[in-house]
Amino acid sequence: MLDTAEVLSLTTSSFDKVADAVAQGSHSIAQLQQLCTEVTGSAEACCLLWLLNRATKLTILVASVSVKLWFPPMLKSLKHIVLDFSTADAGNVCSALTSAAALQTLCLSGRKLSSPTESHMILDKLVHLEVFALKGIEPEVLRIPKGCRMHLSGIGNSDITKDVWKGSLANMRSVGGYLIWQYGRSSMENLLNRQLRPAKNVSAMGITLYSECRYEDMRKDMLQGIEHLERVLFDGGDVVLYLPANIRWAVAIFEGGKIALDFEDVTKFVRTVRKFGATFKSMRSTWLADLRAALTAQGISWASTERDAKGYYKFWFPAGEYPAKCWCGACLDCLVAAGQAVAPCVNSALEGDIQYNTGPSVYEDESVEGEDEEEDYDYDEDEEDGMWGHGNHYVYGIRDSDDEYYYN
Repeated sequence: MLDTAEVLSLTTSSFDKVADAVAQGSHSIAQLQQLCTEVTGSAEACCLLWLLNRATKLTILVASVSVKLWFPPMLKSLKHIVLDFSTADAGNVCSALTSAAALQTLCLSGRKLSSPTESHMILDKLVHLEVFALKGIEPEVLRIPKGCRMHLSGIGNSDITKDVWKGSLANMRSVGGYLIWQYGRSSMENLLNRQLRPAKNVSAMGITLYSECRYEDMRKDMLQGIEHLERVLFDGGDVVLYLPANIRWAVAIFEGGKIALDFEDVTKFVRTVRKFGATFKSMRSTWLADLRAALTAQGISWASTERDAKGYYKFWFPAGEYPAKCWCGACLDCLVAAGQAVAPCVNSALEGDIQYNTGPSVYEDESVEGEDEEEDYDYDEDEEDGMWGHGNHYVYGIRDSDDEYYYN
């Protein structure tokens, strides 16, 4: 199997076995095209570097590295590289990448680069580089090809007007920052000036909310300046937002402990937003009931899950898959979604049964005889009673592990 494998996912325990088999000549990795692995110690680091020299057809490398690693020159065959240095120094990765002449997408995640000389990302000679995602890393020097699309996140509210970013402002397509709401005031203007307005081609933004804003304090101008974006992601402990009628978002995702949304025009919202997702433990106000009513009136399907093991519910429209939280185009999830990579193998097979319900959904306290109860969402104590009422649609549920899905 190893001799003909094109995709390989290596665990810490399997590194030595594969390396020994290749070293003894009993097996080969000459056909290997995608390698996904974790490097947690010096032994795995040595094995990885040794294997890379023998996988001459490798086009995709995905590695989570938790030790300082010094790379040899990258394989000229590599087209997609995803490296996560979230718990380690990135070593000499910047200089090693310059030899990956065929590189098309690059995703680097981490906390810090090594020395000042190893924090110079001189990638403008990689003429095939189309997408570069940089998450949590701020280099000293950055140069990328003119046509390369860049996605920047995980750098807090760093000022992208600094010299290091100036040469790539036109390349930026998405950014991510913090938005602080406190006592009726916000840092939105600061966020816009430091991260959004300087990059004229940004169409997507991920915003982490640090909020002390109460539902009663929501302001109608709280999202002014980002209505024109194509994709937005809001996450935080409390996601308390007023959504104006003039937003033009195609994708909107809200994730937090408690979610409170106030729509200026909920009907226009569901007509405008093509993909919506919400993940929450509890909610305030009738926003979900309002949303469902508008979707039903417009004939748009939706889906939801019961509380998972961590206490979270999910709701999204249209029914199908929950909208992707990442749109960088360079991480493994994005590569898999685009058909450029294969998802790593998992040991657990899909288990579950399909349960059909041919009657109307009920969202009141009383359950219909012979049917399972629907979601029992958590509400604030001052939540309106009986907000769910009766639905007139048909649903079916697919149970998989601890999640149960309900589709309109």
